Amino acid sequence: MSAEPASEARTAGLIALLEELVAADPLRALALAHAESDLALREKFLFAVLCAWAKRDPSAAVAQARALPEADRINAVAAVLTGAAHDPATAVRLAEQLCRDDPVRARDYGYAVIAALAQVGEYRTAVHFAVSTGGTVAGESEDRLKWIQSAFSHWARHEPEYAALATLGLTDAGSRYEALLAVVADWVRIDPEGLTEFVRELPAGTDRTNTLGEALRLWVRNNPKAASAWIDRLAPSPELDAGVTALATLPQLIALRPAVALSWAESIDNPGQRSNALTAILRQWGAADPAAARRYVEQSADLRPADRTILLASLTAPIP
Repeated sequence: MSAEPASEARTAGLIALLEELVAADPLRALALAHAESDLALREKFLFAVLCAWAKRDPSAAVAQARALPEADRINAVAAVLTGAAHDPATAVRLAEQLCRDDPVRARDYGYAVIAALAQVGEYRTAVHFAVSTGGTVAGESEDRLKWIQSAFSHWARHEPEYAALATLGLTDAGSRYEALLAVVADWVRIDPEGLTEFVRELPAGTDRTNTLGEALRLWVRNNPKAASAWIDRLAPSPELDAGVTALATLPQLIALRPAVALSWAESIDNPGQRSNALTAILRQWGAADPAAARRYVEQSADLRPADRTILLASLTAPIP
């Protein structure tokens, strides 16, 4: 097969042969993978061999992965963890040991086992590693938080509502909020309306307000028409301010329909945020139509005095 022209079928055939060889002589399979001169193929072959080896003998496979040159080590370990993930407890045990033995690369090992567990649908195990086990092996608290975000992000791509509900069980407020934001970032691509409705059912408080704000900002960025239709059904409230601000300050809306942008901004509940949004709109509108913008500034009751003064000064300044 090595003599055949390069193709996906050839690559798949060679990988299948290497995986078969692992059963009889894993070191020989590994040596053949190493001998490949094409770097991209070499990486694929190494991954396939170590993944297949880890399914049979994870301890031996991880020892070989750790003995590889540094340039290959992280991908090799990821392959081993992918193979070992059919037994989640084994994959977690290997990851814990790797993190303890090589704390400099602990963050990468954590990401690798989380991805491996997510690939086989072990989302709760991945979260447990990040939250509980990860707290004992992560070199820095920042690493643990990033693992939590990664675990929930993987989960949200497939089961967003279950992932969101699971965040509510986190006892640490900071971790809970960051995990919820990770879910939001993926869920909003799948079902933004379902996401926003879910968030609105959360217990009232800062987390709900901030999370809904982030969800609406992302929805506005991805689909402003749908987001505006959803927001328009509801009465103005502080929880909608972030989404309304995102809509009102869309550059394309200000350029094409400044009156609509101003109307959205005027519906912002928080006075300071309302004035900030109006200021942003008026700066852009003033560059195109300074006279109309100035008339609005002079007549509006929604601008803070300091914002009005600054805007009037800028709108009367001579154009260079």
